[in-house]
Amino acid sequence: MRHLLTSLLITGSILTGAPNAFADDHPISDIIPQNALIAYMAVPYSRLDPHTSTTQPAADRPVSNIATILAFLNASGMIPDEGQIYADIASGLPLLGRYEHAIVLLDASSKIVERTDGSGEPGPLRLKHLEAFISLRTNGANADILEHLNRIVGRYTNTAVAHLESQETHGFNYQRLVDSRLPEWAVWEWGQIDEDYVICFGRGAFGQVAATKRSETPSLSKDAWYERARANLVTDRTLAHWFIGFDRVARRLGEISQPRVDRVLSKLEASDITRDMWVVGLHNRELSWSRVYQRNGDNVVRRYSDPMAYTADLLGVIPDEARHYTILNVPSSWLVDNIPQAWIAS
Repeated sequence: MRHLLTSLLITGSILTGAPNAFADDHPISDIIPQNALIAYMAVPYSRLDPHTSTTQPAADRPVSNIATILAFLNASGMIPDEGQIYADIASGLPLLGRYEHAIVLLDASSKIVERTDGSGEPGPLRLKHLEAFISLRTNGANADILEHLNRIVGRYTNTAVAHLESQETHGFNYQRLVDSRLPEWAVWEWGQIDEDYVICFGRGAFGQVAATKRSETPSLSKDAWYERARANLVTDRTLAHWFIGFDRVARRLGEISQPRVDRVLSKLEASDITRDMWVVGLHNRELSWSRVYQRNGDNVVRRYSDPMAYTADLLGVIPDEARHYTILNVPSSWLVDNIPQAWIAS
């Protein structure tokens, strides 16, 4: 039955068809809905290696080597069940090295689990609903992605508990996997949206991405604050940047437990931060780290690692054979004190 479901997956994905050639000037943020909570965007990690192309990962990159070993161990049945999910995640990491990509949290909500010990204390928070997606800019070259999807689907489900549906939304064909063991909202959806292959979790997530691509709903690219921040910090040397809508996260998660959310934000000193963007860039061998955030309506820029500001004494400790390096100027005492406190408060 697993083989049948895998065959359906392959057939359905082929029927979605490959896109025509697309222009390279579409930022991947064009596909991200403007109301996303968190969005991470990155070019192929192979950009770190000047001897490789921008679309293929470096052949000797450690993560690729590790993934190859894990794939062999998987096929040999040598990984115990409790470690299988981590092995599957690791074996998919080279896909992020091969393509420009985005990882996006669209929506999330929580619920309080009532205690049964009679203490009267608030119970722990548990996930109630989640919508997220990964977008890979494949330009129709999807074979390795489909191979990984086939392996994951075949391992964790079968036709006795799940079925595959062919769907269409906003002019895009996609597949939906429904598993009877999961809540109604917890479905997988995937398909091609122009030059991007999109894998979604959460019923309706694919439709949101498709509507954004069709400009029927606004994209993150059209968000005025994000657009200004991106123009100021993101350049052709940028490897990755991520956006956090603190105001949206606090509002969404605070619907159930506002005091708990307030405590976490307070420990992070982010109670009055509404938006935040981090940028990592590559300058020859040097990696730069910059940040801009909005606090009480004002934009604050921080440069935690600026290659132009590296001093000779610090550069003197960098080995000549180092492929890449960064020198960070960060408040280490703040990190040690506040991050654990925020974790406890959560």
